[in-house]
Amino acid sequence: MWLHADAEIRDRVRAAGLDRDGLSRRYSWSIPSPGDIAWIAATAGGRGVVEIGAGGGYWAALMRAAGIDTLAYDPFAASELNGYANRAYTAVEPGDDSVAAHHSDRALFLCWPNNNDAWAARALTAYRGDLLIYAGQEAGGCTADDRFFEILEGGWERAGASADHVTYVGVPCRLTAWRR
Repeated sequence: MWLHADAEIRDRVRAAGLDRDGLSRRYSWSIPSPGDIAWIAATAGGRGVVEIGAGGGYWAALMRAAGIDTLAYDPFAASELNGYANRAYTAVEPGDDSVAAHHSDRALFLCWPNNNDAWAARALTAYRGDLLIYAGQEAGGCTADDRFFEILEGGWERAGASADHVTYVGVPCRLTAWRR
């Protein structure tokens, strides 16, 4: 594991953009496997997906390539100046958490919502559909805020998890489905 390597090696890894932060900004803060994408397709059951906070659209691009009708929104375009997503993989429309209110016919997909930020809770509150697909940590972790998890506990039931989900070393992450 490179984290325990000599300082010179660690510096070269970071300079090449191969550290977790560099990989997260380039691709995604949660790693999608082919099994995850297949699981999302099966879980959505033929309906479309709306991703709020899509960043550069890496997950959306993979879902679209798999034939899942996917809409992707983020208030900030991917760019080298964006601290969360520096590369665009597919079209991501401008839009914030309020967009979830307009897509109750789709599954809501939230991937690694910002830690201690209220946008994921606002998106879940605005959403009127019945299926949430969530990639992130559990309550008390480094994703979303306490209100998001309170909303989940108050009206949603966990309906499954991808058996094929992988994570960055030392960074627990789950891909789960929730129904109400």
